[in-house]
Amino acid sequence: MIKLLGCPKSLKAIYANSCGPDAQLNSWRKPSPRMILQAAQDLYIDTRQSVMIGDRISDILCGYNAEVKSLVHVLT
Repeated sequence: MIKLLGCPKSLKAIYANSCGPDAQLNSWRKPSPRMILQAAQDLYIDTRQSVMIGDRISDILCGYNAEVKSLVHVLT
């Protein structure tokens, strides 16, 4: 996917969730913060100094649950 995006040096990782609506509460499915927290640990990211942009309320709740400093909701 990084090669397809054409910017392999500017991206360090891609995290994706394949959990459906019936996923367990502790899965990576939003609004659980687990995926963000894993990425933060792997990539040494301080979520309290980060920005999250999302187009769904579950995105914003996920960022809130991960203690992301700035949350931006956009329309799609």
